[in-house]
Amino acid sequence: AHLPEWRVTLPKGERAVAVACGKDWVAVVTSERLLRTFTQAGAQKHIVQIAGTPVTCVGKGDSLLVAHHATPPVFVAAGAKKDALKLEQKIHFVQYDVSANGAVLAQGALPVAPGATLTWLGFVEDACSAVAFGSSDGAVSVRTPDFGGAFAPVFRSADTKTQDSEHHWVVAVSVADDVRSGAGLYCVVCRSGAGPNVHPKPVLTPMPLSTPVALPEGSSGDLEDVAGKARVAVALASCWAERNASDGPARDAARQVQAECDKASLRLFHASCKAERPARAADIAKGLHLTASMHGALKLANALQQPALAQRVTSLIEDAMAAAAAAEHSAKMHAHTKYQSQMEPSSYYDAPSALETPGQGPAGDSARGSVFADDDANPFARRASVGAVAQKNENDLVDPAPSNPLKSKAGYEANVGPGKKSRAANPFARK
Repeated sequence: AHLPEWRVTLPKGERAVAVACGKDWVAVVTSERLLRTFTQAGAQKHIVQIAGTPVTCVGKGDSLLVAHHATPPVFVAAGAKKDALKLEQKIHFVQYDVSANGAVLAQGALPVAPGATLTWLGFVEDACSAVAFGSSDGAVSVRTPDFGGAFAPVFRSADTKTQDSEHHWVVAVSVADDVRSGAGLYCVVCRSGAGPNVHPKPVLTPMPLSTPVALPEGSSGDLEDVAGKARVAVALASCWAERNASDGPARDAARQVQAECDKASLRLFHASCKAERPARAADIAKGLHLTASMHGALKLANALQQPALAQRVTSLIEDAMAAAAAAEHSAKMHAHTKYQSQMEPSSYYDAPSALETPGQGPAGDSARGSVFADDDANPFARRASVGAVAQKNENDLVDPAPSNPLKSKAGYEANVGPGKKSRAANPFARK
């Protein structure tokens, strides 16, 4: 009978720090700075060392994320007071591909604020599966492809809590869901920072994401917050679409997120036009992704009677159309080149082989000539002289085939009956 459960015993003095599981594997990091991987059935695969003291690990699909201390914690100055010191942890992460024997996909530092500790580590629920983490100060950040893979803050617990004793136990993060429905953080609201109770079953609460935007003059910051979250979603979706260029759903998802981001940008564009900030409005128009959104910005500029801004938006539209045409032409040329490379004959058939049977070579062999084709078919036949062959090739005068079915022998001509002999046939004939 098949046993669904399996157990392993670690060596003496070694204890498990964290356990993670993926599609068909299980990983554990231990107190001896070892990373051990097992198959789904319990077979041991890899035993490798970690660069520092392990903190935690998490898995999703084929990706394994391991966090460890890069250096011992240090005290740093924090706050307005010079004598105020806070403990800062230097935590690094490494993302492995377990299916490719632990190939490193990404690595770097987790920017945990001084005085805070790492409370949650995982992947976003979007298709890109970007790295995300949460700290004890209530901040949640997501790794984006911008600035070489920098982390962008997407949630602050202090902005959403209703009571000082309220804590948000993070479970999952989805930037795309926040752009579509306005709720991208799924957490359990707790009364203390120790975490939720196991029984009864905790209830997930969706919370809206928020970014620490700088408030411009005369604005509440709501439009800037929505636009900032949309830009993060576009960066994640575009990165995933580039990695999977042949995937139609990835491109459709990226286009949908770009459309939502353009809506937020158009609201900012309209607000800047009303505040008589045409230069800021032009900068916002440069960030639009779709041509239809640019046409919408052009209509707003014309409706608000700003011809200079409308001219700049028109130039942006022309540049976008030229870039799209160039990209389409490049794609067609690439496809045509690929088709020609597939249709070219193999070099094996370009020249006859040295082992070919005489008389079986190609008809257009310039080295031998077609004149010797019949002679090559019979190696014992008498060959014509080189001079006769050259004269024949030069003049291209070939006698037509004899109309008389009788064979042409010595003493007979092809156009003469068999009863009449030629004079050249009898050398002793009277001249």
